[in-house]
Amino acid sequence: MDDDALILNSLSVQLYQHLEGDVTIEVASSGEEALQVLALLQSEGMELVLLISDQQMTGMTGDQLLQKIYQLSPKTLNILLTGTHNINALDEALSQAQLYRYISKPWDERDLALTVKEAIRRYRQDEEITRHQAHLQAANTELASSVSLLQATLEATADGILVVNMTHQITHVNQKFIDLVNPPNLPQGSPYSAKLLTQLQRFVEEPSSPWRKLLMIEESSEREQHIPEGWMALDLPDGRCFECHGQLQRFNPQLGGWVWSIRDVTERHHTLELIQYQADHDGLTGLFNRTQFVNQVEQLLLCTESSSADFAVMFVDLDHFKTVNDTLGHSVGDRLLQQVVKRIQDHCRLDDVIARWGGDEFTILAPQIRQRQDIEAIAQRLIHGFQDCFEIEGHTIRTTLSIGIALYPEDGKTAEELLKYADSALYKAKEAGKNNYQYYTSELSDRVHRRLQVEMAMYQSLEAQDFSLYYQPQIDTLSGEITHVEALIRWHHPSLGEISPQTFIPIAEQNGLIIPLGHWVLETALAQFRQWQNLGYSSLVLGLNLSARQLQSPDFLPTLQHWLTQTGVTPQSLELEVTETVMVQDLAAAQILLEQIRQLGIGIALDDFGAGYASLAYLLQLPFSTLKIDRCFTQQLARTIPPQPHAHRLYPNPSGPATAQSQAIIEAILALGRGLDMRVVAEGIETESQYQQLRTLGCRYIQGYYVSHPLPADRLLPFLQSHRSGRMFCGTLRN
Repeated sequence: MDDDALILNSLSVQLYQHLEGDVTIEVASSGEEALQVLALLQSEGMELVLLISDQQMTGMTGDQLLQKIYQLSPKTLNILLTGTHNINALDEALSQAQLYRYISKPWDERDLALTVKEAIRRYRQDEEITRHQAHLQAANTELASSVSLLQATLEATADGILVVNMTHQITHVNQKFIDLVNPPNLPQGSPYSAKLLTQLQRFVEEPSSPWRKLLMIEESSEREQHIPEGWMALDLPDGRCFECHGQLQRFNPQLGGWVWSIRDVTERHHTLELIQYQADHDGLTGLFNRTQFVNQVEQLLLCTESSSADFAVMFVDLDHFKTVNDTLGHSVGDRLLQQVVKRIQDHCRLDDVIARWGGDEFTILAPQIRQRQDIEAIAQRLIHGFQDCFEIEGHTIRTTLSIGIALYPEDGKTAEELLKYADSALYKAKEAGKNNYQYYTSELSDRVHRRLQVEMAMYQSLEAQDFSLYYQPQIDTLSGEITHVEALIRWHHPSLGEISPQTFIPIAEQNGLIIPLGHWVLETALAQFRQWQNLGYSSLVLGLNLSARQLQSPDFLPTLQHWLTQTGVTPQSLELEVTETVMVQDLAAAQILLEQIRQLGIGIALDDFGAGYASLAYLLQLPFSTLKIDRCFTQQLARTIPPQPHAHRLYPNPSGPATAQSQAIIEAILALGRGLDMRVVAEGIETESQYQQLRTLGCRYIQGYYVSHPLPADRLLPFLQSHRSGRMFCGTLRN
């Protein structure tokens, strides 16, 4: 920039020649024009690299222009041309503006060209430095942010973090790791401080420290290549457990190390131990459960393959436990089981394995049985050990054991066979009167096979409808009329033949088939009974037997109401018969359900009264309308008059006359029924003598072979028709 046009033109030409078009040259004849050029460049996003200005100009002097340029473009390098030696102007320019250099007029062309080139190079170097500094600052900022984020992440994680370099020195930890290790006398402060890490290093690398293992990991060439992952478990003396997961990080040949993540798994470890314990043990007694017992037998079988040692499997059942549980409650029953286990353990050998099979059944695995006397000694000790009573919550309880024994390899060579045969021997012991032990014999297999046959056939027959219903009448001894008919299920299998209810009903109770079987009885009996009502027998009452398991089924009452509605049978025409078992199993539930049944208008009969263990208080707590005297009392009545020809003799004649005790019990039950306004029915009446004695005692209703055998539906109707009013009269039954 110069106010002399000749100088300005000469300077431009010289610079073009020396700079070889590497830059753009703008010219201005005054300071004001130079400022306009700067503004134009900046508006186009360009920078003014170098300003060459004369000092002495009309208007704005060179030093004044340089000051303004510096304010507007601080990076611009300035060269001042001056034809004078005005020191004051130079000082002003040096102090107020960025003066790169001043050149005296007249200038040397080469010197000026070199100065300009040097200035441009200087400018570009400064720009590059500035860019690098900006990049470095950004990188530092990003690094600081990453470090802060990493530290925050390390502190936020639930795991302890430990970083160990290749020389086994701790380089980084988080606070969680410090808390887990909990070294004594550790200085307070950041977990990243050198002082803290040094003291932590001393503590961790002590020979007695379990954490020392994390420092001693050695690398190998294979590990370096595959960047391995490490895992180890640390169990501390204080009971804490840790899982440690490590990974070798190799950043370069000189920089690397192990990064460990340490998690406290003490609670999980204890939970897993508890789960495993619960999976293998009975919760009440602490013994092995059936699953673990089978495992123990199978393990012993593997061991005996390489030895000649024999062993025995024992099935043990607690006699009369159900009675205790039902009468005294489950709390007493549980306490009894716990004391029973203690007594069994006291009378077994140390290496005998005892398990609770379920309920009141136990199993014992007795190894090293060299002769039968060995297992007999154990069984006899157990039997004799239960001669003493148990004292529980003020109750004196006497219970005994029934034991079944199967021997390896004599009886079976698998766990399944030995357990099955020991179970069969147990049933033999119970049939022999309980409180004894029995060995398995091959004859027992036939009985077990028969039971399985019956069970499988039940499933098929239920679907094929091989079951049928028979009906046994009750009579009113005063009017001679048939008042009730009791529905009784019968089963004739196509290949197994006639199977008695005493055989298949208990099996159905155990396997749950009693529920669908009961639904079938309900539907079939109500539909058949409705037909008889339509024929004029509207006063007749249908009796149905219900098991405890049926009444415990949540869908029993809805099913009952459904079939009453479907068939049109009125609730008043139905009487449900239950045994004392229903009461003693769950009195509270029985109260609720039986009351709901009574509110429907259905009668409720207590069957087999006097033969069970129920308290008389139950008669006040439950809504019974009928008591049925058990046949064990009526069968004791004298049979001086032969039974009717049609009566099938189910029970043998007693050898003598009726006992006074049986008669007294019957009289007491009759008096009880009158006092409670209940109908009393005598069951099992087979002879004229029994019938007459009961009439004399005041029993109005009777049922048994003396009246009629159970009859199929197609024979009951003719029986009813032949015994309408007039054919049956007070005191005499005629067919």
